[in-house]
Amino acid sequence: MKLEIGKLYKLNYGTSLLKSAGSNYAGCAKQGSVVLLLDFKLRKNSAYFNKFKVLTEDGIIGWIVTNISAQMLSPQTLNE
Repeated sequence: MKLEIGKLYKLNYGTSLLKSAGSNYAGCAKQGSVVLLLDFKLRKNSAYFNKFKVLTEDGIIGWIVTNISAQMLSPQTLNE
């Protein structure tokens, strides 16, 4: 799946959000919520985590840090 900054995505599971890509709790994002993708860092064939910077429906900006691939996000359009 090709990710695009500035697009809306639906979360396939709930997760914590971090203020930075490595620490400091910022809030949480619920499963099924729609987020705006602001930035991302994908790691291929590495022990490091994938990182997704998002803006939630609640107005929280934070990083999702996960060892799961971009499949955690589903493309979302306003017409759905």
